[in-house]
Amino acid sequence: YFCCASIGEFNPESGRLNVWNGGLPPMLLRRHATGHVEEYPSEHLPLAVGGDELPFNKTLTHTSLAPRDALYVFSDGLIEASDERGDAWGLHRLKAALAQDDIDATRIDHLQATLDTFIGTSTPSDDISLIELHPVGADDAADETDRPEDIATQ
Repeated sequence: YFCCASIGEFNPESGRLNVWNGGLPPMLLRRHATGHVEEYPSEHLPLAVGGDELPFNKTLTHTSLAPRDALYVFSDGLIEASDERGDAWGLHRLKAALAQDDIDATRIDHLQATLDTFIGTSTPSDDISLIELHPVGADDAADETDRPEDIATQ
């Protein structure tokens, strides 16, 4: 048995984010100020792969988050979801949807609607999981008016 995992640690005082990704698609970080989407690929094997023969690699990737940036962690089922012709939604479509600025809904609702439109009547062949995380630090903890409660994390 094995377990794919993404693990993150956020320091709200410094804005520093440490991540470990084993076996999942890349984490995506959308920078609010620019709309740019950065990839943080899986650099590790899933947990329990290799048994006692391979030592656990605990190396972390480091970055910083600014207010209103958003981190996206998702399962491979999201980017492997396909339309009626069998074309996968793919990482490129996910990144394009994340980069859009002119949306009328929350970003996660926008992603869901974009995916639903793409797959149409097709039934996904794998689970689809998507998590959206926003930093809440000392400077913006009191002002939560522009973030939906259901996706803000502390």
